Amino acid sequence: MMTPAQRRLRRQWLIILSMIGLSLVFGDFVEAHLVLIRAVVFVCLVIALIVNSRAGGPTGSEMRKMGHERMLEIYESKPWLRIWYVFCVIVLASVAMYAKRNSIDLFHRVGVFRLVILTFGTLFAPLFFVIERERFRQLGEEDDDGI
Repeated sequence: MMTPAQRRLRRQWLIILSMIGLSLVFGDFVEAHLVLIRAVVFVCLVIALIVNSRAGGPTGSEMRKMGHERMLEIYESKPWLRIWYVFCVIVLASVAMYAKRNSIDLFHRVGVFRLVILTFGTLFAPLFFVIERERFRQLGEEDDDGI
């Protein structure tokens, strides 16, 4: 059985995945209205930063150091991530070399937005999956400790 915190996290995942899916479906619209979308995203990010800011919390450099330590911990505990990244680098380099040799304009053929989403999604999706799965488990354990 899921805790309320886990349900909230699951709902956030569904919203994020829905937004990514919609942005891929309407990628042409996104590319056509990129300036407007950038402005809206910037305003949303500023609002999110204001809402999530913590007085007395760690500074930016402390947060980066904590994030770097966390990333190293994840890479050491999950060796399959290293294999995945080596595979991704080989595939991306191969695609880039093939496109260059055959004069294929990937940006025009696939679309800049879809190409960026595909590249970053392929590279970072496994890492986000590991981080979020651990967060989901921690939320369940915290609630079990409180009972």
